[in-house]
Amino acid sequence: ARHCKDNSECKGDVQPADFVPYIEYKSMLRVYQWIGAGRDSDGHLEPLAQFWLANKSSMSSEWIEDDILGSRLENEESDIIPPPRCYTSWTVQPATDSEKDMYRAQEKLRYEKPHKAYTFRMHGYESVVGPVKGIYTQQTGLNKARGHSLLVPDRPAYVTILSLVRDAVARLPNGEGTRSDICELLKESQYLAPLINSTAENNLNSVVSGALDRLHYENDPCVKYDTPRKLWIYLHRNRNEEEFERMHHLNGPGGNKIKKPAPRRQSRAKAKDPLNMKGPPNVALEPTSSPTK
Repeated sequence: ARHCKDNSECKGDVQPADFVPYIEYKSMLRVYQWIGAGRDSDGHLEPLAQFWLANKSSMSSEWIEDDILGSRLENEESDIIPPPRCYTSWTVQPATDSEKDMYRAQEKLRYEKPHKAYTFRMHGYESVVGPVKGIYTQQTGLNKARGHSLLVPDRPAYVTILSLVRDAVARLPNGEGTRSDICELLKESQYLAPLINSTAENNLNSVVSGALDRLHYENDPCVKYDTPRKLWIYLHRNRNEEEFERMHHLNGPGGNKIKKPAPRRQSRAKAKDPLNMKGPPNVALEPTSSPTK
């Protein structure tokens, strides 16, 4: 676990803002698992290596003692999948021009009040999505959006790939679907740049995979991958707008933030005692199947 050496150097996590983990520690098995398949080309890893070289003086590491009970509770909680609020027989398919216009009108309203939950109404069913992460007040739109090859430059600063993928996941019929379904729904967004060739399509698939991984590891994850069925499940599919906003403010400034059970750290005295020193857990870094399909 990496952390800052002292408070003067701590500016959030010492990692890029859009970083998605490449390795996951399985507490029950005491092994590390590679989850970076599809995101481990030189083009992805070289910038991370440069970032590490520039910031390594602010990083340190220590072994974390397993909290088996915490891991078990976390796994049991993640196994609870709520039923959909609105059942539908509609299946994802390329949108017509009129369907795109209808969705984009609703999307515009959704991002006019990003600090509020919103209900999309398309294809005869409702899809509720929570407020944009980190936005707690009405935004003025004075900040300029960060550049992104897949997004149009003329957009609100808080419209990101992560927020658009979350919207697409929320709109899955019955709250479940494949990554291809999510990409298809994402293509309806007015904030997505035109996909002019197959390279752009492949790039979209890769970026969506990374976004799904990141959403999967949030404190209050909205997605989970169902391996036997090879589907992504929208875990918030039965929440209403009021529940979303209550949870949003609980995790906001001044709220009692809801966190996953965290592994217990060894005390410094215990960690330095040679009699209590433990070797590192088994390491298995061979590529294994990523949760993203």
